[in-house]
Amino acid sequence: MNAYNNIKAEIGDIIIMIGENFDLVLDIYSKDDNGVLTAYDLGSKTVRMEVRATKTGAVLLTMVSPTNITISGDDNERITFSKTITELGEGTNYYDLQVDEDDYTIRAGRMIAKAQITDD
Repeated sequence: MNAYNNIKAEIGDIIIMIGENFDLVLDIYSKDDNGVLTAYDLGSKTVRMEVRATKTGAVLLTMVSPTNITISGDDNERITFSKTITELGEGTNYYDLQVDEDDYTIRAGRMIAKAQITDD
């Protein structure tokens, strides 16, 4: 999955299963006025995802590099999430993914948490 950004953040929903490992990989690129993509170098930056029950509510869950978010790729453009999420109840929450140093939102949207049907 790729995110293409120049000024506005990409909007995208994420569905997670409560109590299971959340694995997601995003490759982040910027697009110039001519449509040319360039890898967004995140190598020296802190990437943070915050999840709230409402768009302006208190933070329920924070994931931050390098603890729950790994930055990799040839140009440090790849973000990999890996965390078992137990902090959220079933339902719709809202997230934003930001680069702290740039005060820039890469991606935002709904994080839909679903309960497990069986205990495997």
